[in-house]
Parts: sequence; structure tokens; C-alpha cells
Amino acid sequence: MKKTLALILAMILALSLFAACGKTEGPADTTPASSSDDSTAPADTTEAPATEEAGKPGTFVNGVLTANQVIIKITDYKVIPKGQDGNDYNDGDVIEFYYDVTNVDAEELTASTAWIALIEAIQDNDPNVVNRLEVGMNPDGTPDSDFEQIKVGGTVSSRICYVLTDNVTPVVLHASTMAGDDYGSQTFDIAK
Repeated sequence: MKKTLALILAMILALSLFAACGKTEGPADTTPASSSDDSTAPADTTEAPATEEAGKPGTFVNGVLTANQVIIKITDYKVIPKGQDGNDYNDGDVIEFYYDVTNVDAEELTASTAWIALIEAIQDNDPNVVNRLEVGMNPDGTPDSDFEQIKVGGTVSSRICYVLTDNVTPVVLHASTMAGDDYGSQTFDIAK
């Protein structure tokens, strides 16, 4: 219940933070991001090509989301099976993303607000509907950095996890603003 309330409050804060963002055009990128060498999360060996677009506002390229007021850099991810040490409270296997958030120019910003406002996780395993993944309980608890205000120019590390609906279908992180500006997508392989 606490986690749900915190996420709702974070979304409300995110709405106020990003509602005034102007539209910034950037091409969608569907190049896969890579993972650590962790055996629970096989790395996708496809390297994303270097591009001029990386780092420009309105892009999500090579695991880096660059928006007008925030930069989110995915530093790692892993799959944790249900019942494995740390994943005792979720209804299934989870994928956990580790990321850094840099406050470029936002008056009020937290790591969780930035992520939830801009990124959604999808497993495309349903022929009829978009399968948006639910946020799960972080295996090591919610980091304190999730709800601390980040100073302009400051960077904070955090993590978030999603409950998977199967163990094979890759997870796609799609980045966009609540105003509908599309920043692109990144695909993460989860097959064991």
C-alpha cells in the first residue's frame, strides 16, 4: 500500500514537472541495450551504433534518455526469478533496472518521479493488448535516493523493478512525455 501511494504521489509530481515541457522531436531508437555479465540476465550482444542523436534532448539511445530537464542513464539490469534471494514478495520473476538520474534544469525532481514520468516497461506477448508491466517490490527494498530531491546539476543512482509476465519475451522500455512526445525505445533480452 505504501509503495502504491508513493508511486501515485510520484506520478502527480511528475505531471506537474513535465507538463510544461515543450515538444522536442527525436527519432525512435529500437536498438537493444546491453546488460551486465550476470548469468540471470543474458547480455544482448548486438552493439548499438554510435549516432549523432545520442545526448540530444528528446532521444533515448544506447540506454541514455535525454529530455529537456533530466537525463536518465541505465547502468545495468538483471532478471531475478520468483523465490530467489531478494525476490520473495513479488508474484513472479522480476526485471530490475539500475539507473542514474541527472537533474539538468528541474526545480523539483526525484529519481522515481523522473523514471515513472518518462519510461514504461512493456512485454509484447499478447496479440490483442499492450502488456504494460507492473512495478514490483525492489528486491533490496526501496532505495532512499528514490524520493530525495536532486539538486540542479546533481546525479543520483536508483533502481526499479517490474514483474514479468513470461520468461522469454524481451522487455521494451519506451520513453515518452505525458504530452505524447516520443523519445524512443530500448529492448532488453531476458531469455535464460
